[in-house]
Amino acid sequence: MELAGGSVLCGGHLLPHEKSVEACLQYRVNFLASDTASLLNFAHHVETLPSSLRSLLHIAKIMYTSETMSRPKQDYLRSVFGPVSFFSCLGAGETGPWAVANLDWRSSTVDDDAEDSVDFVFDKRSMLVEGLSLSMDPQSLPTPQDGDWVSEGVAGHLVLTSLQRLRNPLVRYVSGDVGSLHPLSPEVAAQFPVDRVEHLQTLRLYGRDKRFSFKWLGDYYEFQQMDKMMHSPNWGVLQYQIILADDAAKEGSDCLELRMLRRAEGQGILNVAELEERLHDAFYLTHHTEKQFRAVFLSDLDGFQRSQSSGKIIRFIDKRRKK
Repeated sequence: MELAGGSVLCGGHLLPHEKSVEACLQYRVNFLASDTASLLNFAHHVETLPSSLRSLLHIAKIMYTSETMSRPKQDYLRSVFGPVSFFSCLGAGETGPWAVANLDWRSSTVDDDAEDSVDFVFDKRSMLVEGLSLSMDPQSLPTPQDGDWVSEGVAGHLVLTSLQRLRNPLVRYVSGDVGSLHPLSPEVAAQFPVDRVEHLQTLRLYGRDKRFSFKWLGDYYEFQQMDKMMHSPNWGVLQYQIILADDAAKEGSDCLELRMLRRAEGQGILNVAELEERLHDAFYLTHHTEKQFRAVFLSDLDGFQRSQSSGKIIRFIDKRRKK
């Protein structure tokens, strides 16, 4: 952003919303960059401000990180900030930033099933992107065979190989995302110099593989890691259940309820206050988001929701409306 001529003001996710508004007014901020959840929280605060104060904000562009942003969320942010343009940057700790998206470049040929996907543009000279068939388990797959890879236009598990990292090579890294490769549309190709178009390609990102993870407030949680954490010996958790639902108090936000049955507190077992502190850290809760999290400690199994067919306790339940 600085190379593009912008002056970056680093606030951080712990900065109180009141201070954020003050900074936006004082420095005439016109570009917000954050994860989707933080942007929605900030917009909810701005929405409660007097109209005379809101009118002084002049946000023209918003950049969110590598999760998808649904149309209802975009519409909500526009209802608060006005006719803003949306951008996204795709990256991870292992890969660094390597693809960008401008939602105004959305292809008119995208079908309804991919409505909430995002089209990123990347340089093929920088990253080699391959797709593994969705029928494969990328976590336990041996060396893939030719028939395991999907062709252009078909969704698959994204496997990345960096073509520019030499000191710390990244070779066929399973990113955990699902996407498909496409050629640049004529509309997007027209935005770039002719001599660069041949090196660029479109990656349509659908999000994380929902069989192995879930997303809440902009962060992805792997089921395997979550299960390992919940069964930490000193936590004393015998059974647990995660329930995601829409937050009635905040448009476009989600609530997470964690139900637990624990063994009796004793030697080596964390008390409730200590466990709540660990959960606070594990789910990256701040004073902006802690009201959207609820830990419920049950005394028996009756408080868990069960499958109607088998009567088994369902480990993860997603009650959120499809956005």
